[in-house]
Amino acid sequence: ISFVSDGADVMRPGITEADENVAAGDLVVIVEESHGKALAVGRALEDGSDLVGDSGKVVESIHHVGDELFEFTA
Repeated sequence: ISFVSDGADVMRPGITEADENVAAGDLVVIVEESHGKALAVGRALEDGSDLVGDSGKVVESIHHVGDELFEFTA
């Protein structure tokens, strides 16, 4: 969680569930599983059915909690 909220891209092992309607290139929200809080916005690098698995980068981070945009809107 701390990696994502610091702006890291999301790796496949970190995804526990994904909407199968997501297409590669779509904007997605990365949500913390326990509390349901949004941590980041990113661009899916794979289709939703391929986001869950054992290895590989699947979401490119665009915006995360604490970045300049977050601070601007807070």
